[in-house]
Amino acid sequence: MHPKPPAESTHKIDGTQAERVAAVTKQLAAMPSSPDRFSDAHFVESRPATANSARRTSRVLRLTVAPSDLPVWHAALAAIPGCELQLEVMPP
Repeated sequence: MHPKPPAESTHKIDGTQAERVAAVTKQLAAMPSSPDRFSDAHFVESRPATANSARRTSRVLRLTVAPSDLPVWHAALAAIPGCELQLEVMPP
């Protein structure tokens, strides 16, 4: 019988839309030139259980932004290493 591998750790921002926006706004405040307008946010970070794991830490940030803000967000968030960025356009 093989020992069970340690579980992966996951950090996810949950809550209401306002709570998610507030939490992600706080995280993005550390970025020197992050835009500040978005209407919804989701963030999930998964870390492998061991440092020698073949898997890497995975970060997914999904924001809902105004169409006019897309270029600014792309430029600002492209600098986050190892983060998969998903931008959604707010409905008109």
